[in-house]
Amino acid sequence: MVLSRPTAPQRARVLAQFIHVAQSLRQLQSFNTLMAVVGGLCHSAIARLKDTHALLPPDGAKALAELTELVSSGCNFGPYRRAYGACHGFRLPIVGILLKDLVALHEALPGRLPDGRLPLAKLHGLYQQALELRALQQAVPPFEANKDLVHLLTLSLDLVYTEDELYELSYVREPRCPKTQPPTPLKLPVVGDWLPDVALKPDPSTITKHVQQMVEFM
Repeated sequence: MVLSRPTAPQRARVLAQFIHVAQSLRQLQSFNTLMAVVGGLCHSAIARLKDTHALLPPDGAKALAELTELVSSGCNFGPYRRAYGACHGFRLPIVGILLKDLVALHEALPGRLPDGRLPLAKLHGLYQQALELRALQQAVPPFEANKDLVHLLTLSLDLVYTEDELYELSYVREPRCPKTQPPTPLKLPVVGDWLPDVALKPDPSTITKHVQQMVEFM
């Protein structure tokens, strides 16, 4: 959506709106969606848009920097883990980190001790992770779902651009040398272009692919 706007002021307004969305997600303690939004805003095809970022209000730029630090991978996602541990009530963790912790726990400790006994530390860790997952399934969010928006976002899983396409459009919007003639811009599909060809329910293989990519990214 940021790259679909032709002028820097328009892109800055869209960027500011996404920063506001990220701040709302932080207040809702929805860290998984927050990670997705911040990750998109920090993509190199967006981060290189100096003219666009220069038009952000100071408080917006500061908020983006703080949220980026919150979900950064430094110290094994230490800032996020501390923030998540301090949350009360409804909270949604970063699923990729939760799955990564499960894999790390399973791989780090053996299934049996040398004397044949079960590793109680490993079983206890797996039990704690299972409790967390069960609590997530039973948690009731403090808001009503917008079904139309959920449906649209579900369909958008099939709308994917390659890295080359993103970089090409990024350089069209803000070339390295502004005096050079920019190439022909890419045609971004709107909802009407791809909605009729998308199934009403997400393809299980598509969801599996996204989950695997999320775990590998972590």
